[in-house]
Amino acid sequence: MEIKYNLRDRQSSLPGWYKAVLAPLIPYLTVPVGLYGLQNAWAAMFGYHMGMIVIMFLGGFRLEKRMFLGKYPGISLLMLCFGLAGGVLMYVLWPYLDVPAGMADYLHSVGLNSSNFPFFLAYFASAGAFLEEIYWRRFLGSTSVKPVPADILFAGYHVIVLAGKMALYWLPVVVCLLTAGAWLWRQTNRLDGGIRSSLISHITADAAIMLAVFLWVWG
Repeated sequence: MEIKYNLRDRQSSLPGWYKAVLAPLIPYLTVPVGLYGLQNAWAAMFGYHMGMIVIMFLGGFRLEKRMFLGKYPGISLLMLCFGLAGGVLMYVLWPYLDVPAGMADYLHSVGLNSSNFPFFLAYFASAGAFLEEIYWRRFLGSTSVKPVPADILFAGYHVIVLAGKMALYWLPVVVCLLTAGAWLWRQTNRLDGGIRSSLISHITADAAIMLAVFLWVWG
């Protein structure tokens, strides 16, 4: 059974084309500035998150309780397991990703170390996942059963973060996996009637993947 959910918001103060053109480009505009310009992972993350908040506000987005509801608990449980699998996969594949030596030194150069990384992880996997889900799956959401540009654009910006952190040939694989994941999250939302399942899965995936990174770098 497919459940329709309302994608309408209050009147936008921006031109109609911004949602299709500007909004999906926010991480491509903000993340490089923080990560490569300021060389600070915190600045990259907060800049990206502030960009999403501003765009949603100007775009007339309304946060409503019903968008976090779901019809089928089984879907949420299945997607939680899907998220956990992402972390397990990262941990298992790490030796084969050709991660450069001195990753701890690189992370330190962008403001992350063994002491503050758990706080980075906690924020990234909670507030970060929350903002991305309401942005990509709700604000830019689509109920189409086919892949949509937002699926690919969500996956693509991760290349900005991962370039140089793994072998080049892994980057297209990551984009394909994340595109498939974005499409799957949209389909679970379409069936479940809200973003509960994708939000649970996204939080779990981010936490598990970042924990795998922490264990390999500093464990």
